[in-house]
Amino acid sequence: MLSLIAGAAPVLAARSLKAVAYSPSEAQDPPHGDYFGLIEGLAGGLIAVSTNGTAVLAYLCDGSGHAPTVAQWFRGTVAGRAIALHAPNGARLQATAGARGVAGHVTLANGRTFAFSARKFEALSSPHQPGLYRSTKTVGGTKYVGGWIAIPQSAGALLRGGAVLDQKTGAVLASGSPDFGALRAFVPGLGTFVLKGIGGAVYADGCGIGYHRNVNGYCVPN
Repeated sequence: MLSLIAGAAPVLAARSLKAVAYSPSEAQDPPHGDYFGLIEGLAGGLIAVSTNGTAVLAYLCDGSGHAPTVAQWFRGTVAGRAIALHAPNGARLQATAGARGVAGHVTLANGRTFAFSARKFEALSSPHQPGLYRSTKTVGGTKYVGGWIAIPQSAGALLRGGAVLDQKTGAVLASGSPDFGALRAFVPGLGTFVLKGIGGAVYADGCGIGYHRNVNGYCVPN
């Protein structure tokens, strides 16, 4: 589900996520970093793209006042400033990266195509914990893959969305409200998922802002 916390208005949040305009000549080097944005025409649609300049991991999901219906992961590589990713189910993502943003189109497995733009965040810092998160868990022989996006907004707000994907049936499940500091998310019927930060989402010890890892290996408040 997508939600705004800390009181930021949705309209303002959407505007602040608009990718910064760029020209192709701005960035001759491959893109590098974490990019977050909105998906045009998909209600509550968020996207995150994380790359080290060679490999790329991208995730998109929806949900705004309703249960999520879309959750899709992509993996691939960068060729110059061009990003072309394909998922096993036939979904694909094509984009061009500039110095400050990524823009392109994503086509889902059902053939629906959406445009998106994503802004690069040089440093992720917030009273909450922004970033891209992933978690996998096997329950009853079925593998589930969770994905969560948390984007910093003005006035310390956090725009967030997430869903859990049933790898056997393709069903998209609501993910509850994750704790980005403790890196935990409770999913009804499936239990607790341990979140892993992608890109610049977490500190070296794997915990979020205001937390540290104790002797038992758990993230606990400072």
